[in-house]
Amino acid sequence: MPRLTFYPSLIRSLYLPVLFAFSLVLLWPVSVQAEVLRNLYQAELAADAAADRQQQLRTALLEVLGRLAGSKAVGERLLADENPEAMLRRSSTTDDGVQRVEFEPLLVNGILHRAGIPMLGRNRPAALVWAVQSGVLGDEWLPGDGDWLTLLQQAAARRGVALALPLGDLQDRALVDEQSIRKADQTVLREASQRYAADGVLVLGLSAPGQAAQLDWHFWLGGSTRNGRLRGDDPAALADQLMLALADEIIAQYAVSTDASSAEGHWLLQVEGLRSLDDYAGLMRTLSQLGSEQAPRLVYIRGDQVRVALEFPGSLSQLQRLLALDHRLRPLSVDEEPLTTSLDDSTDAEQDGQSAIEDASPQPDSAQGPLLRFQWR
Repeated sequence: MPRLTFYPSLIRSLYLPVLFAFSLVLLWPVSVQAEVLRNLYQAELAADAAADRQQQLRTALLEVLGRLAGSKAVGERLLADENPEAMLRRSSTTDDGVQRVEFEPLLVNGILHRAGIPMLGRNRPAALVWAVQSGVLGDEWLPGDGDWLTLLQQAAARRGVALALPLGDLQDRALVDEQSIRKADQTVLREASQRYAADGVLVLGLSAPGQAAQLDWHFWLGGSTRNGRLRGDDPAALADQLMLALADEIIAQYAVSTDASSAEGHWLLQVEGLRSLDDYAGLMRTLSQLGSEQAPRLVYIRGDQVRVALEFPGSLSQLQRLLALDHRLRPLSVDEEPLTTSLDDSTDAEQDGQSAIEDASPQPDSAQGPLLRFQWR
């Protein structure tokens, strides 16, 4: 049998670099990006064979409208002159026999536009969830495969709420213990959440499986703080009530007017530091999710600088808040110098993308409106 030979000097020489690299992984910031809800216009039909299909579709459409405008702004009156069947984009049946429908976004948005109700598009702030549940020996971190987490994720999908979970690694557990979560200690949890650059923070104290369902919650978003306690026999119903309350708060803060004639509706966005076609595509996806009826229009491309004309009926603060959901956009003042970008260390694909961008034909700079500058990172 071959004999293994160890070299202590080699091991010592590798120890510190490996330890340093491991510490960097632990301390590296993990950004919780805002989420683009791809299934925002989908809903499941109620599993009731005796129910009228038109009524099922109306209920499903009201659920979708609630995700866009909030439960307080949506009611049967909105559908008085509407035909949900005519708004269907597609319909399918899952392997479990559940009927799923998807409505045409433009037609659904049109209902809210005609009623003058503010709405929020697919781009949503993500809520970072710190949660504990009661256990035999006291509170414990919410397990990733637990019933509560499944119910919360299902309810969030139904109500259009984006949730994100912390890693729960050594760094998190060094900063946050179960007691801090149960007490919703803002000082501790806000500091720990900075690692993730989260838009919102949701703190949950949950009952143990098999016990009477109870859910204590605190939600911090922007400058607002909401909290409550829910009790009941059905944990799924409690999770749905919670997500409904969160959805209404998010929409209250981020919803944008549907009045296209707003005086503040025309904007110019100048973004610098775009290095590839992927960067450009990412920017245009972000802008297209702002809830405007008009697609963003390219004004020109000059090197790594792009200028886009945007129709946005909301205020400046609303636009800035929605753009801040994409952490790749760093605001620049009018006279601030952007960070220099170099292609020396980029991949061949990035260089090819940059060449393709530079070859794009600029359009006449005839767009009008206030200018906002950003650095892409």
